[in-house]
Amino acid sequence: MTDPALEHDAWSALERVYDPCSVATRSPLNIVDMGLVRTVDLDAERNVSVSICPTSPSCMLMASITEGAEAELGKVEGLGEVTVTIDAEFFWTPEAMTANGVAELGRHRAERSAEAPVPLGLAKPAS
Repeated sequence: MTDPALEHDAWSALERVYDPCSVATRSPLNIVDMGLVRTVDLDAERNVSVSICPTSPSCMLMASITEGAEAELGKVEGLGEVTVTIDAEFFWTPEAMTANGVAELGRHRAERSAEAPVPLGLAKPAS
Protein backbone atom coordinates (compact mmCIF):
# COMPACT_ATOMS: atom_id res chain seq x y z
CA MET A 1 0.00 0.00 0.00
CA THR A 2 1.46 3.35 -0.98
CA ASP A 3 0.59 6.85 0.08
CA PRO A 4 0.27 9.05 -3.06
CA ALA A 5 0.72 12.28 -1.09
CA LEU A 6 3.87 11.00 0.61
CA GLU A 7 5.23 9.71 -2.70
CA HIS A 8 4.57 13.16 -4.21
CA ASP A 9 6.46 14.74 -1.30
CA ALA A 10 9.39 12.38 -1.95
CA TRP A 11 9.52 13.38 -5.63
CA SER A 12 9.28 17.06 -4.61
CA ALA A 13 12.22 16.59 -2.23
CA LEU A 14 14.28 15.10 -5.06
CA GLU A 15 13.47 18.13 -7.20
CA ARG A 16 15.44 20.20 -4.66
CA VAL A 17 18.64 18.26 -5.46
CA TYR A 18 20.60 19.72 -8.35
CA ASP A 19 23.04 17.99 -10.66
CA PRO A 20 26.43 19.53 -9.70
CA CYS A 21 27.74 19.55 -13.26
CA SER A 22 24.71 21.44 -14.54
CA VAL A 23 25.17 23.98 -11.75
CA ALA A 24 28.87 24.36 -12.62
CA THR A 25 27.99 25.12 -16.23
CA ARG A 26 25.40 27.73 -15.18
CA SER A 27 22.50 25.57 -16.43
CA PRO A 28 21.16 24.22 -13.13
CA LEU A 29 18.81 21.25 -13.46
CA ASN A 30 17.44 19.15 -10.64
CA ILE A 31 18.04 15.41 -10.70
CA VAL A 32 14.38 14.64 -11.51
CA ASP A 33 14.24 16.91 -14.56
CA MET A 34 17.71 15.77 -15.54
CA GLY A 35 16.35 12.23 -15.66
CA LEU A 36 18.74 10.79 -13.09
CA VAL A 37 15.98 9.43 -10.83
CA ARG A 38 15.01 5.98 -12.06
CA THR A 39 12.55 4.86 -9.38
CA VAL A 40 10.94 6.01 -6.16
CA ASP A 41 9.37 3.15 -4.17
CA LEU A 42 7.44 3.65 -0.97
CA ASP A 43 6.62 0.57 1.11
CA ALA A 44 3.81 -0.06 3.62
CA GLU A 45 6.01 1.16 6.50
CA ARG A 46 6.63 4.41 4.61
CA ASN A 47 10.27 3.58 3.93
CA VAL A 48 11.46 5.00 0.62
CA SER A 49 13.91 3.44 -1.82
CA VAL A 50 15.23 5.60 -4.63
CA SER A 51 17.33 4.49 -7.57
CA ILE A 52 19.43 7.06 -9.43
CA CYS A 53 21.72 6.67 -12.42
CA PRO A 54 25.05 8.29 -13.22
CA THR A 55 25.45 10.62 -16.16
CA SER A 56 28.51 8.64 -17.25
CA PRO A 57 30.53 5.63 -16.06
CA SER A 58 33.18 7.98 -14.72
CA CYS A 59 30.87 10.40 -12.87
CA MET A 60 32.84 11.54 -9.84
CA LEU A 61 29.91 13.30 -8.17
CA MET A 62 27.46 10.44 -7.59
CA ALA A 63 28.28 10.40 -3.87
CA SER A 64 27.40 14.09 -3.67
CA ILE A 65 24.13 13.55 -5.54
CA THR A 66 23.28 10.54 -3.35
CA GLU A 67 24.01 12.48 -0.16
CA GLY A 68 21.89 15.39 -1.37
CA ALA A 69 18.98 13.06 -2.17
CA GLU A 70 19.24 11.38 1.23
CA ALA A 71 19.36 14.75 3.00
CA GLU A 72 16.32 16.15 1.20
CA LEU A 73 14.30 12.95 1.60
CA GLY A 74 15.23 12.94 5.29
CA LYS A 75 13.41 16.26 5.67
CA VAL A 76 10.10 14.82 4.43
CA GLU A 77 7.73 14.44 7.35
CA GLY A 78 6.22 10.96 7.51
CA LEU A 79 8.94 9.09 5.62
CA GLY A 80 10.61 6.19 7.39
CA GLU A 81 14.01 4.90 6.37
CA VAL A 82 15.59 6.39 3.26
CA THR A 83 17.68 4.30 0.89
CA VAL A 84 19.28 5.77 -2.23
CA THR A 85 21.09 3.40 -4.56
CA ILE A 86 23.00 3.93 -7.78
CA ASP A 87 21.77 2.02 -10.82
CA ALA A 88 25.11 1.37 -12.53
CA GLU A 89 23.42 -0.69 -15.24
CA PHE A 90 21.71 2.35 -16.76
CA PHE A 91 23.63 5.33 -18.04
CA TRP A 92 22.00 8.67 -18.62
CA THR A 93 21.25 10.00 -22.07
CA PRO A 94 19.55 13.30 -22.96
CA GLU A 95 16.41 11.31 -23.81
CA ALA A 96 16.01 10.57 -20.07
CA MET A 97 15.32 14.27 -19.36
CA THR A 98 11.78 15.37 -18.58
CA ALA A 99 10.00 17.82 -20.86
CA ASN A 100 10.50 20.44 -18.16
CA GLY A 101 14.23 19.65 -18.04
CA VAL A 102 14.58 20.05 -21.80
CA ALA A 103 12.71 23.38 -21.65
CA GLU A 104 14.85 24.63 -18.73
CA LEU A 105 18.06 23.67 -20.48
CA GLY A 106 16.89 25.49 -23.62
CA ARG A 107 16.05 28.57 -21.56
CA HIS A 108 19.49 28.54 -19.88
CA ARG A 109 21.23 28.19 -23.24
CA ALA A 110 19.21 31.05 -24.73
CA GLU A 111 20.08 33.30 -21.77
CA ARG A 112 23.77 32.51 -22.06
CA SER A 113 23.71 33.02 -25.81
CA ALA A 114 22.16 36.45 -25.31
CA GLU A 115 24.88 37.34 -22.79
CA ALA A 116 27.72 36.52 -25.17
CA PRO A 117 26.56 36.10 -28.75
CA VAL A 118 28.98 34.57 -31.23
CA PRO A 119 30.14 37.18 -33.78
CA LEU A 120 28.95 36.29 -37.27
CA GLY A 121 32.48 35.90 -38.56
CA LEU A 122 33.13 33.18 -35.96
CA ALA A 123 29.91 31.25 -36.42
CA LYS A 124 30.20 27.82 -37.97
CA PRO A 125 28.92 27.90 -41.55
CA ALA A 126 25.81 25.86 -42.33
CA SER A 127 26.49 22.65 -44.20
